Amino acid sequence: LLSRVQKFINELEVDEIRTEVDFLYPKGNEIIRGTIDLLAFYEDRIEIIDYKTDVNKNNLQKYRIQIGIYKEVIQKIYTDKDTVGKLYFVRLDQMTEI
Repeated sequence: LLSRVQKFINELEVDEIRTEVDFLYPKGNEIIRGTIDLLAFYEDRIEIIDYKTDVNKNNLQKYRIQIGIYKEVIQKIYTDKDTVGKLYFVRLDQMTEI
């Protein structure tokens, strides 16, 4: 699986890549702590990519919530760029935009 992720990253044509991006985000009365697997910076957008090792896409709805929070965080920091959320299902070798 690691080699598949490395191949995936190597094939991205991006301006900048950041991996394992930790954050703390105040939301309501809580502070959400998380780690974004990969941020891919392009001229016009930032792609938030989360790796999943599931053998199917049954948990897609739960992941939509997770990616939604990641998008909120990144949009607060990078207000000048659009953000796109994606899931890379490593075992399936498939990308799904959220």
